[in-house]
Amino acid sequence: MLSIKNILLLLILSCVAQGAHANEGTVSAEFTSIYWGQSDPAEARAAWESLELYYFTDGEYILLKPQFSQFSPPARYRGPANMVLYKRVMDAEGLWQYQPSLQVRVPRTPVFALFMASSAEGDSYTAAAIDISEKMIPSGSIGLLNLCGETIAADVRGDRRSLQPYQLQTFTPKEAEDAESLPLKIAVFQDEWKPAYSTVARFNPTRPYLIVFYLAQNREGAYRVRIFRNLYQYRHTLAEAQNES
Repeated sequence: MLSIKNILLLLILSCVAQGAHANEGTVSAEFTSIYWGQSDPAEARAAWESLELYYFTDGEYILLKPQFSQFSPPARYRGPANMVLYKRVMDAEGLWQYQPSLQVRVPRTPVFALFMASSAEGDSYTAAAIDISEKMIPSGSIGLLNLCGETIAADVRGDRRSLQPYQLQTFTPKEAEDAESLPLKIAVFQDEWKPAYSTVARFNPTRPYLIVFYLAQNREGAYRVRIFRNLYQYRHTLAEAQNES
């Protein structure tokens, strides 16, 4: 028969377990956001300037402020791993109402980057939240993000991987005689694999990098890459914001 002491202990452990389960999907992080124009540059900038989406954190709705093709200053997010973005509309009584517009899965990490893009028509949005922490993309490695909306195959100095749309994978280039010369090849799957992009980039093997593969202005075959060479600086800024919060 259980004693009163053991019964109390079981109740305490049960409460702790329930609390842990309730917080299982909670994210506490600093993040940066970037608006990625995939249409005509003028149209993309106009869409970005008119973008008004909000997220809910710390008991209030906060206006999301992504920068156009650049990382924004740090912002704080405390909430579910399924981050909801809302549109704000005024009801008949003149009160603001927040309607869910988009949901994105946020990584359970202290720092992440939120990439956003509109459709060619500008009437809908897609988003990808990626882990840019040191644990995910350590120094000497490359995070490759597929933003083109199609399955791709990437070859980074002989390391070959496939990436689904809006997926991030980390590559650690093999040692080579010319360590700073990094060959990158990408193919796109369209009924069959087709070469889409090839380049040799300069790469400092002591730093982390983020490479984004995308389709420029939604033009057929206009595949491009954008290399973020100062990823460590962005992470440092986010870490400082986290320490201050």
